[in-house]
Amino acid sequence: MGSSLNNCGDVAYLDEPKAGRLNIRYSPDVGTSVIENPPRFMWLPVVEDEAHYVLRVSSDKMFAEGSTQLFSNIPLNFFTPDVIFEPGQYYWSYAVWDTAAKAAATAWSQVREFTIEEDLIQVPLLSRKARYQQANTAHPRLWLDPKSLKSFSKSLSEDSNFCNWEHFFEKSVTPWLERPVMEEPKPYPSNVRVAPIWRQTYIDCQELLYAIRHLAVAGQVLKDQKMLDHAKAWLLGATEWDPEGPTSRAYTDEWAFRVALALAWG
Repeated sequence: MGSSLNNCGDVAYLDEPKAGRLNIRYSPDVGTSVIENPPRFMWLPVVEDEAHYVLRVSSDKMFAEGSTQLFSNIPLNFFTPDVIFEPGQYYWSYAVWDTAAKAAATAWSQVREFTIEEDLIQVPLLSRKARYQQANTAHPRLWLDPKSLKSFSKSLSEDSNFCNWEHFFEKSVTPWLERPVMEEPKPYPSNVRVAPIWRQTYIDCQELLYAIRHLAVAGQVLKDQKMLDHAKAWLLGATEWDPEGPTSRAYTDEWAFRVALALAWG
């Protein structure tokens, strides 16, 4: 939350596009059904890449300082405050935020209003900084953290089919134990998209994800270095693929999505 309202006297014009049927709406606004406290604020972004914003919310339509809350340096065009609003009528507007000057860089947007009713579900959202400070940075962390992994392994040692593990291992791990590392997919012949090739390569890239993820999970749970080494071999193989090649987003985004997930799991 910021500390100054900055009334944006003679500052830059704010590009405030009109909302249409195919994009998000400015919210909350008159007619919006607010079901949570605080509501999520949304607006259309400005053209400038990586723009930051400042949001002001007040029970006073003139945004008197004593009744106004300011949330600054917002990196996205939507935001959920980390505070609860008292029941009543509220007004809000936003502006582009100058991170260097620590002040609004444009005029404020159109003022919109909403109502907080009694007994709404309270869902304040911690700031990014607060969430990151509480995040567990230990590995692994995509599926289980070290503490949960230890507990899971212990339960599995006492029951070989804990959480249906035997079925998972047979269907999702065994197929990759001896399979050779996948080679980089080839481009379309003459770079002309052909449905059968698209479909098969899509499946192949999905299996790349399966191999890395399932071997890594099983290797960590069972403390099996051979499985971990095989998962690593699949991962390192994929890292050698041309980032501007057939599995790039520009060439075939459906293939690229699977490869990106596989690399994240690795």
